[in-house]
Amino acid sequence: MADAPRMTETDTPVHVSEALPSWMRTPARLLSEEEMAVHERELRRESRRDRLLNSPIRHELAQDGEMSDEERILNDWMSEDVHAFRVVREWVRRWTGEAASVTRPILIISGPTGSGKTLSAAWAIAEVGGRYVRFPEVIQDHRAFSRKESMVAQERQRDEWRSKYGIRGFLVLDELGIEEEEDRDDARSALNEFFNVRQRWDQRTLVLTNKTNAELLERFQTGQYGVRTRSRINRLLITAERNEDQLSVDLKSGDMRRSSKRGGDR
Repeated sequence: MADAPRMTETDTPVHVSEALPSWMRTPARLLSEEEMAVHERELRRESRRDRLLNSPIRHELAQDGEMSDEERILNDWMSEDVHAFRVVREWVRRWTGEAASVTRPILIISGPTGSGKTLSAAWAIAEVGGRYVRFPEVIQDHRAFSRKESMVAQERQRDEWRSKYGIRGFLVLDELGIEEEEDRDDARSALNEFFNVRQRWDQRTLVLTNKTNAELLERFQTGQYGVRTRSRINRLLITAERNEDQLSVDLKSGDMRRSSKRGGDR
């Protein structure tokens, strides 16, 4: 049997505790409650920062004024005066809490430019993670899908569509209603296909639009948006629980960007 290697004078002895994984070592001292709270806040802030910076929604946030929207979100300095934030926060709390299984998974918020829609959606992505897409992008993807000639190509495109828009978890659909008149047919079909793959109760969908509830209703009633789409989302819309004609939450008017103390938003 070979002899064990001998330690030379230049070798540094290693204490047994140092050879153990960090989680098995005895801490030098226990952290105080205050130190633990600070540590937990730092971890939470870092996690929220990673989610926000990995989402393209960050490019939609305002950077001017006394404080950027990113700083406002990461430091929990969102204003209670912002109607959109209160609505989104309450909805997120419902499906991240004990009522998750019975909370309807689709919320549409309507409001003019500067009413806090995108800022509030970015806050939600920082909180729970998720994907951000714009409706013109959905229309463009649908065109590519519908124009494939071979069955193989169509099926491949269908799989790509499902992997992009049919994900479980949280997704923000922005800019519903900004499509041009020449995009009308494609927009109707794209919206229908979008909600066709987002009908599960574990697929939380936040839709942002500049159109009011009345304007959205008119689009469905006139056929600009499909009847099947309306039927699909009505049973999943949290606003339609008591009134099936309440498709969206109409935000209070007012442009947040008029004040340098508040964040900008489309």
